[in-house]
Amino acid sequence: ILTSLGGKGLFNESSELVLQGIGEGGNPYAADLFKEADVVLLAGTTWWPEGYVPTNARIIQIDRQFDKFVKEIPTELGIMGKTEEVVPFLLESMQEFSHSEDWVIRCKKVKEKWAEQNEKEGSTSGYPVHPSRIMHALDRTVAPDAILALDTGDNTVWTNRNFRQKGQSVLFSGYWRTLGFGLPAAMAAKLIQPNKQVVAIVGDGGLQMVLADLLTATRYGLNITVVVLNNESLQMERDKLKVAEKEEVGVDLTNPDFVKLAEACGWKGLRPASDSELESVMEEALNTNAPTLVDVRTAQVFFPETN
Repeated sequence: ILTSLGGKGLFNESSELVLQGIGEGGNPYAADLFKEADVVLLAGTTWWPEGYVPTNARIIQIDRQFDKFVKEIPTELGIMGKTEEVVPFLLESMQEFSHSEDWVIRCKKVKEKWAEQNEKEGSTSGYPVHPSRIMHALDRTVAPDAILALDTGDNTVWTNRNFRQKGQSVLFSGYWRTLGFGLPAAMAAKLIQPNKQVVAIVGDGGLQMVLADLLTATRYGLNITVVVLNNESLQMERDKLKVAEKEEVGVDLTNPDFVKLAEACGWKGLRPASDSELESVMEEALNTNAPTLVDVRTAQVFFPETN
């Protein structure tokens, strides 16, 4: 089982056949195995990233609308309907099916290999803090049914790569990829689901786009937590310029003191002084009954799958 970013949280990633995702930010070992698949079931997704997918597989696609069947995906059979209604019929028709033990073993090995590397990446020490370390601090502290609102940028791909979801829902700007999406999405989520823990994971560039919304959250008393990956740069743009071997222009940021700014807007502001303080600071923020911002000094790290 592979998931797109929008499908994370539908399966507990501890399940032995959930290999996480594919594409940028997914399981880096899953693509080679996936390319050997002979049949693929696409359920409620149009994610088919070039270079990560099989070229000769027979593809079945489930969606509620036929216009969602993307022309670039060589779908052999399209089924219109809700995934949760269609899949039980498919399972019923496969009662006599016997799985390939060899394939299952290979899936488990890929999962184990990435789990070991993910744990190692998430244990990276140092200050400013490595993005993988921030993600592991988050997955250790946020509620299993929390709503995560991701801004557009490097914070999205690091969350996809290293955050090990249990059942959290994810909001992200998948179509427009709008910079500044995270904070307003978190506020909307809290208004709709006031009893849920809501966490916005944002970059410093994304937060700068919507600073006035700090006051909006205060006005409406929205108990949300904003975690800022503060590396004083538009890191995704910097990475792409490096890959293209172009001059790095316009990627450095001039940031305010986000803690002081948050406090001036009626928020509680926190900043861990070292990577060892991450979990305790996150827990304090998540248990504060008021809008809270956590400013994490973040290392400028080249994302390993930038293309």
